[in-house]
Amino acid sequence: MNYTLDSVHHFVETLKEEFPEFRDYTAKPILKGKGDIICEIKENVFYFGVYTTSSDEEVVTYVHMVKGGNFVVAPNTQVILGFKSTSVLDLQGNDIAPITTVLNQFRGFEITLTY
Repeated sequence: MNYTLDSVHHFVETLKEEFPEFRDYTAKPILKGKGDIICEIKENVFYFGVYTTSSDEEVVTYVHMVKGGNFVVAPNTQVILGFKSTSVLDLQGNDIAPITTVLNQFRGFEITLTY
């Protein structure tokens, strides 16, 4: 299972390819939900795992990718992916992540690269 496309090991290997100057990494298991979803961009920190969006159709969840760009995850969806951060907006485009009761959840790894 270390080398399947949905493994943390595979994601780390792709980070090594993208950032060849890093020397090592730590992978800490985490579970995030409600107001503590991953919205803050941290230097040299990435996430890999299962991201589940709530069924609330009054919000839009964006996932910000490692190499830039983002995509919308539809309500009531579960995806396995590696990413940099997320944003949760209301339908008017306001950032509601810090105050949201939306039940998005992330279960996976916080990967910190060390240079």
